[in-house]
Amino acid sequence: MTGSGRHRDARQFATALSRHLYVMRDSVAVRDSAADAEDFRRLEETKDNFRDRWSEALMIGPDTVISPDHEVNEALTRVYGLVKRLKRLKQGIPGRVKPHDQGPRRIIDPMREAMRRDLGLCEEERPRAGSA
Repeated sequence: MTGSGRHRDARQFATALSRHLYVMRDSVAVRDSAADAEDFRRLEETKDNFRDRWSEALMIGPDTVISPDHEVNEALTRVYGLVKRLKRLKQGIPGRVKPHDQGPRRIIDPMREAMRRDLGLCEEERPRAGSA
């Protein structure tokens, strides 16, 4: 298990979540439940891969990496919970709602930065001039 594997699985899960929200919205408009079901199966598979990496990370990852990973895990889990609730309600996403308004990168980048710091690949953030 590597940090890059966790990062890859987190990015794939975030992408699958975003894609599925669009599929849900579009499948309501064209009443294509087969496309929705197939995409949801792929989302579940991606979620399971991410969950497996997260479980491994909790056992062997250093605390400096686990903390940002935990934030990523919580954010992705919240979005996944929303998708599940929407599916149970059999609702689509209105066109005016943008899935992941903050974008997957904003969720995942802190995890990447912590892994790079842990590996000594980047410098710690330095205080800006004039900040206390």
